[in-house]
Formats: sequence, C-alpha cells, structure tokens
Amino acid sequence: MSRSPPTLRRWWHGCGAKTEPVGRYSGLPLLVLAAVLQGAVLPEFRIGGAGFDLVLLIVLSWTILMGAEEGAIWAVVGGLLHDLAGGRLLGTGAVAMVAASGAVSLIFNEVGRGNLIVPPLAAAVGTVVFQTVLIVVLNVFGSSVPVFYALVNVTLISVLYNVPLMIVVFRVVGWLARPSGRGRRMTF
Repeated sequence: MSRSPPTLRRWWHGCGAKTEPVGRYSGLPLLVLAAVLQGAVLPEFRIGGAGFDLVLLIVLSWTILMGAEEGAIWAVVGGLLHDLAGGRLLGTGAVAMVAASGAVSLIFNEVGRGNLIVPPLAAAVGTVVFQTVLIVVLNVFGSSVPVFYALVNVTLISVLYNVPLMIVVFRVVGWLARPSGRGRRMTF
C-alpha cells in the first residue's frame, strides 16, 4: 500500500489549520446583529428600564472563552455598538463594557465551551459592574440617573434577565470561538 507524500497528507488533513479562533472576525457580525436587535427589538421586552443585554453577554462570553486581551477588544467594539444602538453618549457603554470584561477576566479564568457553571456567574458579575459603571459615567457627564433606583430596579432585574440567557449566548459564542483546524478534514 503506497502512502501519499507527507506534505500532501499534511495539507489534506490540516487544510490550512490555524490556531487562532475562527470567531475573531466572523463573530463581529453577530455583535452587530445583537446591537441592532438590542436597539430595535429588545426594548419591547423591558420591565422598568431593565432588559436583556445581548451585546454585553456576547462580550462576556468571548472574554471567558478567549481571555482578557481579546475580551477587551470585543468590549470596546461592543460598547461603541451598544452606544450607537441605544442613543447614548458615544463611549460611555465602551467604558462600562471594558470595566465589566476586565472584572470578569480577573475573577474567572478562561473556561471551555462545555462549562455551564461559570458563564451565568460571569453574567451576574458583568451585568452588575456594567450597569454600575454606566450609571456613574452617565452621572459624571451630566445625565441625572438616580443611582439607588437604577441599581435596585434596573441592575437587579437585568441580572435576572441576563443570567439564564447567558447559557444560550455562551453556547453560540463558544461555537464561533472554536479553533479552526482541530479535527477538521476537507470533504467534498
């Protein structure tokens, strides 16, 4: 039985395998779609100003899957999209999202895609940090946001929304963040 040359065999089984995540760039349309949904559709599901925060959950998922550095990049992009979709002062959401991503990366290490314990905890911590920093930044720049009311009636309800949704978002983002060449073979 003859064997194919090693270079051809490597090419066939590797098919350009890379160690960088597929989702580094392919996940960005998901972030844009989430921002559009968050600005157009999800406000209909709000209770007292609190609701789902898809962009935050995607950024937090990416942070605990891929690490602090990539999470910070996604937090800046996601925060700017969050501001554009929400009609807020540009940059406030980015500052709050970077703080939330940083807090989550400090508390939780990177986890695998199959982990279902850490993501809801990260969603709870990230939501509280994001909302708190956002309230402070908005108050510093002249918006009169009642701090106690916002923390109790918006932040806590947002945590209740985001924690169960995080499991679904984490699975989708985990699928996007998989390494591109492991175990794949080219098929026709």
